[in-house]
Amino acid sequence: MPHVAIADVTWLPRYMVARCYMRAILGVDPGLNTTGYGVVDVSKGKVRLLEAGVIRSRAKELAHKVKEIYDGVREVIEMF
Repeated sequence: MPHVAIADVTWLPRYMVARCYMRAILGVDPGLNTTGYGVVDVSKGKVRLLEAGVIRSRAKELAHKVKEIYDGVREVIEMF
């Protein structure tokens, strides 16, 4: 399965989760040229889509591709 949970606050201690405004889960469909992602909010037993999109890498060298993908995923995480 290509989907990986990246940002999930469920692993935090209960007292820290109470301080979170939402429980956001980031799913990533990895790829070196196009990486898909989706962010959902889970609260009161309901799942709501917050954001979905793609991160594109146009770099030729593998190290540069990975860096562009890293930067893109980090930007998504910082939004939530």
